[in-house]
Amino acid sequence: MNTIDVLLWTVQPDKQESDFERFVKVNPRLLVNLGKALEVAGFEKAEADDALGKLKKIQEQCFIGSLTPDSGVALEATDEAGQVNDSEPAEAVEDLPEDDEHVIEVSKYPIGIWLEFHTDSEHMIRCTLAAKIDTIDKYVFVNSQGVKVIEKSRMGLARELKAGTVKVISEAPLMERAMETVIGKLREGGS
Repeated sequence: MNTIDVLLWTVQPDKQESDFERFVKVNPRLLVNLGKALEVAGFEKAEADDALGKLKKIQEQCFIGSLTPDSGVALEATDEAGQVNDSEPAEAVEDLPEDDEHVIEVSKYPIGIWLEFHTDSEHMIRCTLAAKIDTIDKYVFVNSQGVKVIEKSRMGLARELKAGTVKVISEAPLMERAMETVIGKLREGGS
């Protein structure tokens, strides 16, 4: 019953800041327990993994909808392995000057650029810039499944770039890189 109570809590909307800390602590164990329950129930591993992956997305959406970076909780939700990562709330810092090289660089980032955010010494999140919303000064980043994982202001992103906690890993959008790889392989095969 405790597992079901925790499961229901993780998918309820209207989360508070303190809920994210609890979520980070209890969710890995919850997912293990649910995986074991699905195995006992006769689900095949692939089927169980798929169901747990869908659950993770629902959990992320519950937190992303309730918490924003403005609330003091940075939602760097998942890394490539699907693990939940929390990060320290950003401290109030002065803005960089508009002519700072980092501010200028961030302003030129195209949609589709891939960045790597270092949430701590062990964890990083790779994501792509999905939207630049100038009216509210937000840059929205999604993971490889298209789930929003990070939302930053232009100045916040520039500060992270300057601090070295974020770096560009590819300026070309994923489809362009994939096409270049395919064309390169075709050329190699033809010669």
